[in-house]
Amino acid sequence: MADTPSEDTYTKWQLENYLTVLHALEEKGLRPEICHASNSAAIMAHPSAHLDMVREGIILYGLYPDSVPQPDGPLKPVMTLKSRVAQVRDLPANSSVSYGRTYVSEHPIRTAVITAGYADGHPRRLSNQAYDIVNGTAYKQIGRICMDMHMLDITGDTTIRPGDEVVLWGAQGMSTEEVSQIVGTINYELTCLVTRRSTRVYLGE
Repeated sequence: MADTPSEDTYTKWQLENYLTVLHALEEKGLRPEICHASNSAAIMAHPSAHLDMVREGIILYGLYPDSVPQPDGPLKPVMTLKSRVAQVRDLPANSSVSYGRTYVSEHPIRTAVITAGYADGHPRRLSNQAYDIVNGTAYKQIGRICMDMHMLDITGDTTIRPGDEVVLWGAQGMSTEEVSQIVGTINYELTCLVTRRSTRVYLGE
């Protein structure tokens, strides 16, 4: 089923064709044991397509199939990507951070090294465009995101210490929709990018 609201007419046409074929099979006594046509988008938008079984995907994460958040909708995001501060360093003006010198400080700065990189599922394309949350405050990511780490500009903060929790996206931080828009993908791909070496913690209500 189409997962884009603007293609709703086409989705209904697909479903009508599916049901027509199904009806023809039933008339010949050939109804399949299980009839299935609904992904996450169809579950929410097309009840007539539920049939015998549905296939929940992105909605299991509390995210919407069209990557458009709906604050007043029934779904609530349940996944958050977190890390820790590994090191805090003070750098003088004209210091380059990370590979390729894509970031050079214009004045003295304080930086925090975060133990999460693209090998953990934090996309490299977010380099110099994202922010993390540390102790409830947003800090800009600077320099290229590395395989195992990335850096933040925490200038002006003297309280951040190694071991402090860092939220990359999810609760408190950037939404999966914000991140996926920067990366040029969908929220579902972002959740699937989180690799096995990232520890999973499952929480109840």
